[in-house]
Amino acid sequence: MPAVALRSWLLAGLMSLAATTGHAATVDATDPAALLNLVKGFGSGTLDKDDGGDPMIKGRINGVGYVIFFFGCTDNKACQSISFYAGWDMNTVTPEQIADWNLNKRFAKAYLDKSGQPAISMDVNLQGGVTTANFEDNLDWWQTLMTGFKADVLDKAPK
Repeated sequence: MPAVALRSWLLAGLMSLAATTGHAATVDATDPAALLNLVKGFGSGTLDKDDGGDPMIKGRINGVGYVIFFFGCTDNKACQSISFYAGWDMNTVTPEQIADWNLNKRFAKAYLDKSGQPAISMDVNLQGGVTTANFEDNLDWWQTLMTGFKADVLDKAPK
């Protein structure tokens, strides 16, 4: 059985088991392909590798590109956590705008990168697994935060 078919068969079996036993299906950072499938429910996504060989998901939600980096990996697999990241190519956002945005946000942090360009990131601990619903909620938060950052900071930056 091809790996993709086997993975789908196993996922279907786990979901069926969860439904019959009352246990929700879980995902973690050891299976980037499973996370990618959930990411695609919010937009587009592709699985790639970072410069060190660890998994990386490149996604797009509402036309905004972002990356999910994997951390705590052993031999470029068996990762423990992830971090969502989005950056914009503009130099007009001020440190004051970043500070103001950070004061009112709980799940993501905004900053100016080494080049002075705005970025946001959000860490998610997946060690031990989280329910699929929990991960989808994190994706929904990420979508909300990216949209809010654009509206509250980027669109209000001096031109």
